[in-house]
Amino acid sequence: MGSTIRMLRTDGLPVSIMQELLQSVLPDVKLRLYGSSCTKFGFKDSDVNIDIEYPPHMHQPDVLLVVKESLSTCPLFVNLEADFHARVPVVICKEKKSGLICKVSAGNENAVQTTCYLLALSSREPVLLPLVLGLRRWARICEVDNPEVGGLPPYVFALMVIYFLQKRKEPLLPTYLNSEVKGFSLSRLSGFNLTHAEDGFVHWTFTPSSKEPSQPAERSSTKGKVPLVFPAPRPTEEAGRLWVELLRFYSLEFNMADNVISVRTSTVLSREMKDWPKKRIAVEDPFAVKRNVARSVNSQQTCDYILHCLKTTYKYFASPLSLPSANHKK
Repeated sequence: MGSTIRMLRTDGLPVSIMQELLQSVLPDVKLRLYGSSCTKFGFKDSDVNIDIEYPPHMHQPDVLLVVKESLSTCPLFVNLEADFHARVPVVICKEKKSGLICKVSAGNENAVQTTCYLLALSSREPVLLPLVLGLRRWARICEVDNPEVGGLPPYVFALMVIYFLQKRKEPLLPTYLNSEVKGFSLSRLSGFNLTHAEDGFVHWTFTPSSKEPSQPAERSSTKGKVPLVFPAPRPTEEAGRLWVELLRFYSLEFNMADNVISVRTSTVLSREMKDWPKKRIAVEDPFAVKRNVARSVNSQQTCDYILHCLKTTYKYFASPLSLPSANHKK
């Protein structure tokens, strides 16, 4: 999985320069892109997310300190900052020639997993890319796409589109934990975890709860996999029509106040099941299910504004165009 990420776009200027620089002092590390730099769900001016894969004998703080020191002495990178107290510690800098912001983490396996998943999914479902880019563009226009000031992070928009495509009357994408998975039920959901996407499948593990009545042989973890997309081809849908449907889904159909956007299961998850506060936007990370990816929206006013923007945008696109009548000569 990691090798797949490393092979992608490492010839991009900031990454290749940084890789050469860091491997001169940390020869055992490898750089890998993740996020929209890799999935193509971002814009030309989006940040470049770089993760450092390091061997077991090294430790994350030591790696990041060396990264900071090395970048500080290189004239090709400027505006160096470090945030070692963030949930994911990063070193931030700007590549002088391109002007791109680079965010460097170390051992960020969850981000690599999600990137592999989104990359594999978008390569098999072509309508995903234009819808995610459209929703990200909408969020930028509405100024709700910056998590550092209480907006939504980029990952949320991809999950929102995937969830919508799963919940359509005629779904274009499957869910992964459902009645077709042997032993799965909603009451056992907490024991199921998605682990990674590989070779067209989403892999999962199940670890029974100690409270479950079972034979000793059944208490060991089990593994399985489910198709990433439907095996049989789905009818082709126009992106424009899906765009309007997506806006309608989140404006009028999905109960954002009470439910959770979760691409894992076919059942609609309530906030009570997750023990998450009500009324705020809730989007479950499929590979770290205790994490609400939209937790950066910590203001009810911002949440209401996002819903208002969704409804206003839906009305705009769903209403028939009123063309000016032609002037007829008498």
